[in-house]
Amino acid sequence: MNQPAEIERLIANARAHISAGQQCIALKQPVDLSGLEAVVANIAGSLSLLPRDQALAQRNALIVLFDELGRLDDAVTKLHHETGEQLRQMSSRRYATSAYGNNPNKP
Repeated sequence: MNQPAEIERLIANARAHISAGQQCIALKQPVDLSGLEAVVANIAGSLSLLPRDQALAQRNALIVLFDELGRLDDAVTKLHHETGEQLRQMSSRRYATSAYGNNPNKP
C-alpha cells in the first residue's frame, strides 16, 4: 500500500476519534481514548518508515492533528477539574449533613 496515503488515512481516523471524544465531553460522557492512542502510535510508526521528504509532506496535516489533540486535552482537563470540584462540594455537603445529624445538642 502507498505509505503516504496510509498515513493520511490514519490521520483522518485520528481526527474522527478526536471528534468523537469532543462529542462525549460535550455530553459529559466518559471518553475512551485508547483507540486514539493506538492510531497515533500507528502514525508515528508509519512516519518513521518514510523517507524524510515524504514524512515532511505530512507536516501540515500533523500540525492540524496536534492542534486538535491540544483542544481535546484542554476539554478533558476542564471536565476533570469541574468533576473534581463537584465531588469536593458533594463531600463538603455530606460532611456538613452528617455533622448536623450527629450533633448531641440537636433539638
